[in-house]
Amino acid sequence: MLSTSTASPSGKILDREDGDLSTRRQVLETTAHRLFLVIPAVMALYAVAGVTWPVYALGFGLLLNCAMYMSVRRDLAVNLCGYILIGSYFLICAVTLGATGGITSPAMAWMLVG
Repeated sequence: MLSTSTASPSGKILDREDGDLSTRRQVLETTAHRLFLVIPAVMALYAVAGVTWPVYALGFGLLLNCAMYMSVRRDLAVNLCGYILIGSYFLICAVTLGATGGITSPAMAWMLVG
């Protein structure tokens, strides 16, 4: 006879992790690792060039990336972290490009990495 009790659903199927969620987690971790390498390099480029305003924007992006990475590693709101990462990535790219000359900006190479 089938049980209709939903008080404590358990079993091998219900305890398994969603495959799509684990794939998203992997993509976010890989993207975070790439940004950990790219953002400081672009920050250094702007600091050497003497343009400080984009350095602050990129520093904020690096802090967002750190927070997102720690949240994903602790399995907290993987989907929300993905939305935050994508939104902040494009926002920081737009602010940096707008502040330093638009399409002729040295940061255009950074947009190719993502």
